[in-house]
Amino acid sequence: MVDISYSLTVDSGTVALVIQAADNSGIAQNMEVLSKGDGKTSLKAEFTVPDTKAVQIFTPLGAQGQASSSTVDYRAYKVIPK
Repeated sequence: MVDISYSLTVDSGTVALVIQAADNSGIAQNMEVLSKGDGKTSLKAEFTVPDTKAVQIFTPLGAQGQASSSTVDYRAYKVIPK
């Protein structure tokens, strides 16, 4: 689970929790639609760690009408096989 604080200056947008393997293949994701203003939200995703060297976690924020999103936070975790 991640807790996200945001400040959105347009009418609406989205924030997502994106989890990827080391090869950038998707593992899990969750998304929420946001309204203009400042706020906080929590997103969670359950997943089984695949056979990979690392897991990457992103929280992109996108605003309606914009062609790109901004990454609010990024973390990478090394996967150690048993």
